[in-house]
Amino acid sequence: MTPGPGNLPPRGRQPGPAGEPPPAVRELLALHAATRHRTSDDHMSTVTSWNGTRIGTFRLQLFTASGTRPVAIATQYFPGEGDPLGTWTEEYASEVWRREFPDSAEPPVWITLQLHPGPRDAPPEQFTLVTFQAGGEHELSSPQPSPMTDADVAALTGVPASRDRGEGYQPWPRPPEPDWRVAWTILLPRPRGMNRGCFRTAPPWWRRLARQVIPRRAARDCCYYHRVDWHQVSAAAIRVTR
Repeated sequence: MTPGPGNLPPRGRQPGPAGEPPPAVRELLALHAATRHRTSDDHMSTVTSWNGTRIGTFRLQLFTASGTRPVAIATQYFPGEGDPLGTWTEEYASEVWRREFPDSAEPPVWITLQLHPGPRDAPPEQFTLVTFQAGGEHELSSPQPSPMTDADVAALTGVPASRDRGEGYQPWPRPPEPDWRVAWTILLPRPRGMNRGCFRTAPPWWRRLARQVIPRRAARDCCYYHRVDWHQVSAAAIRVTR
């Protein structure tokens, strides 16, 4: 989350008195601190899009007890597991609410831990409490993050939460290298629904071929499209690609 105007931290991150957690965390502990049990630990919890494409994965620990609000802790490596917890927090938390607690009128307490590969002597990453505005159909919006210490999390759940990725973590396969090639424009698919100033449809193949064999370099001022030197544009694109 980016700082607000004047470089002030976003609402919810405002620090309390020295040594005390932020107001959102203090309020959460006052209302929901209890002895819970870790009832689920999915090392590869997966969230997908409507067409089945994997959006992201994370370790999901659920802490529950009778008469208490569930606590969900999501732990993720970044980069390497798709969209990060900080950016897609509404989608991830909404899906966990919908999937794990469909009959609950309120979402579980949502806590994230984003792990960044780095030096072994680097300070440990910090837990983050994220509060939302809840809507119908298990929809969440307006996330407000607040830092939490390990002691805060333990006070909330009643038992320590694991802060590693878990033995069941499976790294995503590396995407294949793109197959970049330089091609003659006459071999490219004909565009549809185009708007190129002076003409609205793709030129016929014979005109495209003629312009490849005998290029016209002179600029024309009839429209934006003809004022651009597309030879230079293509040459720059080829240099960048290579």
